[in-house]
Amino acid sequence: MLKYNNGVPIYWRYLNWEGIEKAISAYFEPYATAATEPVPEIEEEHLDVLKRYLSYWIEAPVWRDNPAATQDNLDFLYSLIESVPSLANRSEISVFLAKCLQIGLDPL
Repeated sequence: MLKYNNGVPIYWRYLNWEGIEKAISAYFEPYATAATEPVPEIEEEHLDVLKRYLSYWIEAPVWRDNPAATQDNLDFLYSLIESVPSLANRSEISVFLAKCLQIGLDPL
C-alpha cells in the first residue's frame, strides 16, 4: 500500500512503483502527435496501473480533510472515488481527469 506525505498523495514521478511511468506514457502518447488516425485503446495492464494510481490519488486524506471544501465538493469527490474502479478505457480516464480538474485536483 502506498503511503501519503502528511495526507498528501505522492506525485507519480516520485513513486517507485513498477509500471507507473509506462502506464502514464501510454495514456499520453497518442495525444503527443497529430490526430490522423483514431486514438488506440490503452492496454489492459496500463489501464490497471492507472486505475490503481488514480484511486490512490483521489482517496488521499488531504482532499477529504480540506476545511475549505463544501459539501458539494465532498459529494463530487466521493462520486469520483466511486467511479475509479469502473474506468474502462482512455476516454473514460480523460473524462475522470477533467472532472478532477473541476475541483482543482490534477493527478497527472
